[in-house]
Amino acid sequence: MKKLFAFGIFAISTIALGEVHTYTIPRIGGTGEQCQKVESWVVDRFAKLTDTAVLTHGCERNPYRTFDLLIEYSSPVAANLVTTFDNYGYVNALYETSAECAAHIEEDFAVFRDATGLEPLLGYCIEDRRDQAIHNGWALRIDGFGKPKLEPQHIARDFYNGANDDVLSLEKGLKDTLEAYGAQHTKVRIRSNPNRTIIHAMYYSDKKLPLMQFSEGHFKSIEACESYRDDMREVFARAGGQSAIFFCGPSDLSSAVYIYSAGVVMQPLATELTALKYSTFEACEAKRAETEASWRDGLSKNVVGSMCAVEDAVTYENVRMRMFWLE
Repeated sequence: MKKLFAFGIFAISTIALGEVHTYTIPRIGGTGEQCQKVESWVVDRFAKLTDTAVLTHGCERNPYRTFDLLIEYSSPVAANLVTTFDNYGYVNALYETSAECAAHIEEDFAVFRDATGLEPLLGYCIEDRRDQAIHNGWALRIDGFGKPKLEPQHIARDFYNGANDDVLSLEKGLKDTLEAYGAQHTKVRIRSNPNRTIIHAMYYSDKKLPLMQFSEGHFKSIEACESYRDDMREVFARAGGQSAIFFCGPSDLSSAVYIYSAGVVMQPLATELTALKYSTFEACEAKRAETEASWRDGLSKNVVGSMCAVEDAVTYENVRMRMFWLE
């Protein structure tokens, strides 16, 4: 291993027990000194929890202008990391401030132990800085090793409009839906400004739940958009899913209003615009039942619903029907 660490004391083991693996603890310290303070105790604890031989360890500066702790160890196979932080996720933050995050460490440690059956190696707060367009807050990363009973799971969705609805009620709706399908210890955070709504949830489960989102359809007003929420609830219900959240978001770039949906669907759900264009919503609405029947009979589609919306968000022309069916 190349010694690229900016800080740290290196301990080279002469024991070769297997393959060499690297465990990285990202953004563990704002300074090298802070990282070193963690390094002084976490390396020994890591070796005990994983029953591996640590070869080298040290702190290295990262692109976030903070420091990562890297641990090289020898083992026949890599230790199975179980973490509440998704390195590939769009957003991880569930807390608004570092103080709020820190206040939940003991509580979330207890949840981690109960859900996974594993002893946490460490837990610390990370500022979510992946996207500067909206305040993402802070994430609590808890790491453990072994075979978990349940795993931490994440879902994140990004809608490019604000939510014209009560955010707390949307958070409760998504939490209730996920838990209706087996999620445990669910936490939800929805952040919204006039240009964007980011939905994030973390829960414990033996598998990731299939979350379907729908974010199309232009309407002239919030009222017109909201009138379609019952239609979307029926679509999700017929697809074997329980509706999670439905909200309308006005566009910052035009006068159009968009409908957004996100819910758990236990069967694959497909959606597509039909080819025929209508001059008015009323004309499209009058043909919905007939068109659904033709898709079922002529195209052999298991149709679970449809909706009408305009294609052009400026002129409000070209009303078209969107069909939903089970694949």
